[in-house]
Amino acid sequence: MRAAPTHYPTKDSIETTLQNAGLQVQTRPLWGKTPFNNYLITATSHQGK
Repeated sequence: MRAAPTHYPTKDSIETTLQNAGLQVQTRPLWGKTPFNNYLITATSHQGK
């Protein structure tokens, strides 16, 4: 990428998008000792069960 990002989606907007796609979403913060607002987002599908 030769340009800086212009948009950072929020955790809530990502969760909503995945849930609207029929996925079960689990979110866990990964802040630790860093200054960054990072998350581990796991989305699973239960199709076929």
